[in-house]
Amino acid sequence: MDPVARSIVEAVELNAKLLDDVQAAIWRTPEVRFEERKAHDLLTEELHKAGFRVTPSYILPTGFRAEYGTGGPCVCFVAEYDALPEAGHACGHNLIAEAALGASLALKKALDNAPGLSGRVVCLGTPAEEGGSGKELMLRGGALKDVDAVVMVHPSAVNDAAPPFMAVAKVRVRYTGRASYVVGAPACAVNALDAAVTAYTSAAAMRQHMRPSWKVRTQRECYKPSWRGTLCRHRHVVRLNRQITF
Repeated sequence: MDPVARSIVEAVELNAKLLDDVQAAIWRTPEVRFEERKAHDLLTEELHKAGFRVTPSYILPTGFRAEYGTGGPCVCFVAEYDALPEAGHACGHNLIAEAALGASLALKKALDNAPGLSGRVVCLGTPAEEGGSGKELMLRGGALKDVDAVVMVHPSAVNDAAPPFMAVAKVRVRYTGRASYVVGAPACAVNALDAAVTAYTSAAAMRQHMRPSWKVRTQRECYKPSWRGTLCRHRHVVRLNRQITF
């Protein structure tokens, strides 16, 4: 095995327990977008102890940047660590953070063991992936201006070096009805909830005719039950493996 590759493998094995402890701690204390303070502090602490130059609260309050080495090229490993509301780390961002930390520590050891090897490794903590556009905000803030390559992994049931990227379209629909007393004059009412339910069931019925890679989800948004049924909103999220236009 190549000496650099051997150093990387040895570092991963050496840090296995540490990495598992870190991801488990993040998993036990899920924090939603822009509130990932415990995860931020835990990851920056471990990177600081490993000898990285750490900038906490980088661009965003719960973002961070940790850098090691000199010269170039510069490889950046991206860490996510925000959780889903109510569902916790069902999307596995605790594992993404673990992978970014582990890869950063491993590449650092490779640089240490090869004095003639120049370059820098950056571990970039990006908050608010779930609905907060954290990466976009950090990109606009210049987080990657001196980086040559960016790497991130996402947990999955299979290993895939080049996963497909899906186009996303979000459509918000407002259903407006007409109020009427349901006992005295029900025929005069227009029930917005009926329209919303019909739209939802129609979208659900279409799924059997869709390709496996197509995903359609409907979310209730700001809906409060009312005896009049005059207003409700849905958000329809469509994911396809090709560009779509509405």
